[in-house]
Amino acid sequence: MTYFFEQLPQVVNLRGKLPHDGWYNVYSENYKTDIAIHHSLTETGDSRAFAMYHVHTLEWPEVAYHFVILREGTIEYNHQLGVLSYHVGNSNKQAVGICLVGDFRTQEPTEAQQNSLRELHAALVKDLPAYKRTRGHNKFPGYSRKQCPCFDYEAVLSGKLTGQAQDKGYLMKGDVGDAVKQLQRDLNKVGDQLKVDGSFGPLVEKAVKNFQKVNNLMVDGYYGPATQKALQEAVERIESKPKEETQMEKHIFVANDKVDALNAYKAVVRSGGAIKFRSNAEKEEVFAEENIYVVGGGADGIKVGHGKVVDLSGDTAEETSAKLDKHFKLI
Repeated sequence: MTYFFEQLPQVVNLRGKLPHDGWYNVYSENYKTDIAIHHSLTETGDSRAFAMYHVHTLEWPEVAYHFVILREGTIEYNHQLGVLSYHVGNSNKQAVGICLVGDFRTQEPTEAQQNSLRELHAALVKDLPAYKRTRGHNKFPGYSRKQCPCFDYEAVLSGKLTGQAQDKGYLMKGDVGDAVKQLQRDLNKVGDQLKVDGSFGPLVEKAVKNFQKVNNLMVDGYYGPATQKALQEAVERIESKPKEETQMEKHIFVANDKVDALNAYKAVVRSGGAIKFRSNAEKEEVFAEENIYVVGGGADGIKVGHGKVVDLSGDTAEETSAKLDKHFKLI
């Protein structure tokens, strides 16, 4: 199947080419109702750099975003649309993630990025059969605290170029409001015991300075871009990494690798269910309402929580594919 977005000349396919430690589960793109817009919180970077951080620091299987848009407008294509990647917590199953490289608290998306976002978004709206809406990261449940994506993506999508970045971009002693409350909450997560009252007083200033000192930042008591970035990363490390939703699928297809997953995809669409990779199924129990189809590598070592195991593995990927076709009458 060819998607509309794949016809964009600035798209570069990086699927399977980035650092990883296991693979995300794969569902049908029919589950995707939302498009999530992110910024990277870094002035530079690309999918490979983000994958290194997500895999080796956050211990996620792969890079979080389905797409990354570089400063010069290149669109890096990292996951097929049905992949459940970690970028909006409990909404991961429903959302395709697009990340623009930049720290838009102090920068602006380039004109090339804005054009690429607009073109990619228009194509995805056509490619996603169940599409309903597009939201910024901070509009998803549980993420109102996030300063993401920090630019007027709605204006970009409507064809208007964004204006200046946030006027101030930092907090200081004397400031009040919801942003200060979030700062207090985040400081408490890394060990402080501040009252969350929305007032940037002496105790908040002291806590900011202590955090800056511990993290080798300029100790000035201002909650500016460098301190914001360091605190956000500290909170991310402390918070539990996102887990996929616990609702059981009708069928689970346990694939040995990407080839087996691709061979099983038509069966997943036809019968309902999801693909889970063996590397995940050997670490945690697999739950299905009805059947757990093993499509490569045999059933040994798979942890079964619920469901009847049906082993359709062949000695080769071709034999497994043939068994799938016969069992599900795909040919």
